[in-house]
Amino acid sequence: ITRVKAYGEGLGFHGRVTNLALASEYAPDIVVPEETTVAAKPAAAVSEKATVTAKPAAVAPEKATVTAKPAVVVPEKATVTAKPAVVAIAPDELEEILEQVALPEIGTPSTGTIKNNNFTAGLQCWQPIKSGDGELILKVVKESSKYPYVLEFNRKDGERTKGMLGVSQNMNLSVADNRLITISANIKVLSATLDSDGTRGGVYPVTLEITYNDKTGKEYSWRHGFLSTGKRLNYPEIGETVVDNTWVAYKSENLAMLKPEPAIITSLMIYGEGWGFHGQVANLVLVAEGTLTAVSQQLVEEATITTKPAVVVPEKATVTTILAATVPEEATATTISTSVAEAEKIPETLIKNGDFTHELNSWEWIKEGSTSGNDVGIAKITVVNEGSDYPFVLEINRTGSNEQKGVLGLKQKIGQRIEDYTLLAVVMDVKVISSSLESDGTNGGEYPACIEITYEDRAGIFHTWKQGFLCAGNINYPKIGVRVPQNKWYIYLSTNLTKLEPKPKILKEIKIYGQGHDFTAKITNLNLIGGKMTIPRQEED
Repeated sequence: ITRVKAYGEGLGFHGRVTNLALASEYAPDIVVPEETTVAAKPAAAVSEKATVTAKPAAVAPEKATVTAKPAVVVPEKATVTAKPAVVAIAPDELEEILEQVALPEIGTPSTGTIKNNNFTAGLQCWQPIKSGDGELILKVVKESSKYPYVLEFNRKDGERTKGMLGVSQNMNLSVADNRLITISANIKVLSATLDSDGTRGGVYPVTLEITYNDKTGKEYSWRHGFLSTGKRLNYPEIGETVVDNTWVAYKSENLAMLKPEPAIITSLMIYGEGWGFHGQVANLVLVAEGTLTAVSQQLVEEATITTKPAVVVPEKATVTTILAATVPEEATATTISTSVAEAEKIPETLIKNGDFTHELNSWEWIKEGSTSGNDVGIAKITVVNEGSDYPFVLEINRTGSNEQKGVLGLKQKIGQRIEDYTLLAVVMDVKVISSSLESDGTNGGEYPACIEITYEDRAGIFHTWKQGFLCAGNINYPKIGVRVPQNKWYIYLSTNLTKLEPKPKILKEIKIYGQGHDFTAKITNLNLIGGKMTIPRQEED
């Protein structure tokens, strides 16, 4: 059975249907395979724009931002010293920080969330969605060794009539007590005949959509659509433009923060819509978990995940080591039975005044300007108040550059030996307001917001790890760049940096900055958490 329909058709009609049921008895000799566990390629936290719509009304976007309570880290007195004093984080404060952290890139879905989520069993467990005339092609294809299971939907010869093509899966997933709900996938838009997302905000060649009930039982939907670059985006709250015929890693914001709050997720849909369209989706993951559990799984040595770093050697004689943000396909995740707060030694923050409660104390300016020797129009670094949730926010603002590249930000010396550490991770809130450049440039260095750590390995050689953030345009360097929603707070958690190769011995310096032409970005609640811990492990099945 592939489809059930209930509909009216003709010139004028009026009908009603209720209590529709399809009964099918259990047959013990028929075995429906469960999903095959395949490590999903994590999304790079690309554009996160959520909307809530009460069905059956048209999509009416509402803000769905993640509100993070500032981490409570009490810095020392406002004195500038070369080497910061180590500030211990109390267990309850550490837990508070971890509860703010977004989905780990290696997160795996809760058992039973989506069956056959990676399409390894073809279209098993998925129901086709088809409407409209023309040639409707729906299949799972192997594009490459990197993308061996890809859902492809292609509508041809639809002329100037709208149609829809994709798949759906009914669910009954209780998420009322979940503090973290995210959807991630790899998306590719191959073509679309329409020039925009329509007049009702609903015509995208690729769309991800979930329906859910709130605690009163009322039904709502959330969706996110993808258009080709050059198309007119009328509804940026629920859509974004991506480069044609290019894989884009997408991860939604924390959908647990939607209003009204989801209580039960009832269905998931993946489809294209319009006249003619051609789209692909792979590595679909829906995570619905308690935040602390998910974060602990990543921070506690990342379990059995083996992430091999890619080494990038720039033109200068300094070797730059960049930790790959992707998880090898053969990697598997093992759930850890302990939280970080239960470890042998409470981790410490290795920087001072990372929450900027003492303005810019302990930080030094970085300012590299124009080639003409003249300063740009505005090069401003200030601490601002964004309300009760974000009372101390670092704002980096560079405007009037006349298209001359520069760097603007802060740095702080560390000088901490970490060769015996088992945990080192960056946690912070970041918001990209604007950027005149629409990509990360030709050398992976032009990000409106960037964090960078310089360290010395055991052979005395200096290396640099960095993570950049964009709000639009192309990401040419996905190993060091990630797309975030424009003008919305994004909670960033790095991988465990003790796993870098060559291994760090001494942390030398940390930098937070923007780079490019004109840009504005904000950072707060910055923590560089490190410590030596003994991690109890569960035995693998």
